[in-house]
Amino acid sequence: MLSLRNPNRKYSFYYERLNTVAFYDGYQFAHAGSLRNYQGRNSWMSLNVSLEGRSTVSTDSVRQGFEREKGEGFFHVRVKIYATVRLKMFMIKSEQFKPDLDCNLRLPVPSNDTSLAAGFYRTECEANHFS
Repeated sequence: MLSLRNPNRKYSFYYERLNTVAFYDGYQFAHAGSLRNYQGRNSWMSLNVSLEGRSTVSTDSVRQGFEREKGEGFFHVRVKIYATVRLKMFMIKSEQFKPDLDCNLRLPVPSNDTSLAAGFYRTECEANHFS
């Protein structure tokens, strides 16, 4: 589940492109297709994002890191969201902005009861490159 917050009281957001990509140890392993959406002023929007990808591990260092994190009970995954956004105020739409959102997730290993009990916590992401 991906939740997006628009704290602005004047502008609505039009998401013309919203692509999600997941990385493990620097290697892309999953992605979700583009979604178009509208978000009103001062609101939260929840999206169901289903990341699909490959589960192959390409190098020994990645494999070792995977086994170490599996033993620790949590996987560290980086998720990047590439967006194309327009702002809307009354009847006026802005030019396109292309922010990148960067999230560092700590995911519990499904087979580890201790990490599952600790659960997953909401993660705030960084917004970069408003160009």
